[in-house]
Amino acid sequence: MACASRELVQPFTLESFRELQLSLNSYTDVVADLLTKAGGQVKLAGAVLESDLALIKRIPLSLGLSDESVTEQIEWEARQQLISDRDDYVLDFQRLPRNTKEGNPQYLMVLIRKMVVRQLKKIFADLGLRLVDIDLDIFSLVRVLANNGVPSDGPTCLIDIQYDSLTFIIVQDREFYLAQRVRFKGGREEVDGICDRLLKELKRLVFGHNLGTEVSVFKNIYLTGSDLAAGVKEKLDMSELSGTSLLRPFEHLSLRLDGESCSPELFSAAVGMALKQNSLLHS
Repeated sequence: MACASRELVQPFTLESFRELQLSLNSYTDVVADLLTKAGGQVKLAGAVLESDLALIKRIPLSLGLSDESVTEQIEWEARQQLISDRDDYVLDFQRLPRNTKEGNPQYLMVLIRKMVVRQLKKIFADLGLRLVDIDLDIFSLVRVLANNGVPSDGPTCLIDIQYDSLTFIIVQDREFYLAQRVRFKGGREEVDGICDRLLKELKRLVFGHNLGTEVSVFKNIYLTGSDLAAGVKEKLDMSELSGTSLLRPFEHLSLRLDGESCSPELFSAAVGMALKQNSLLHS
């Protein structure tokens, strides 16, 4: 469950990792099928994980700290969040483009279990592939958004729409700023229910993070995710939130496509990983 004011995208639970082990094991056949379709010429691979599998937190720190002090502070913060040994996790962090109102720098901390990394490497190694990068879906989506030329003079909102959840990703200066996931208590939702919840949660997000006073603070609002995205856009165009756009991952790419996908937004995360690995794809 996401917390609007706490920046914690997903807490770790023991049950979630038991389910993860079974889920990862099932991916081997999927990767093998993709490898076959690629003609067996692929040797390097990248994987994009759902952000549910990581702990992501925005951390404000005092201005003027040395690099060593920043590392120590973030290490301390990581240990406060974990339910098991720190050595069981991979930690990464980077400075965000925007400071706090007080002028202090903000950092983005990401933690993921080493078990996840080991299991992924094994899946690809068993198929003769070398895993060269692991990314999270929200960062891959932001990369696609930046490649599509999102304005840098104001916040942009990207909404990942699923049948059981909404993920709001805020981009500032073409960089990830924060993410908030909202799960539907009753399970699957249809278009009308999703639109109502989306409008309410978007307003809460704007106020809760002091982004402004109206949802019009966003220069652009993009929709992506499941096959629901197009229906949600059509419904929103008849509401106060008209003018949203579907995220088109293949736009502005130096890439020849065979055929046209009826739902290109479904490939956004994969395109984001490709952009990270191959600068020649950029327009």
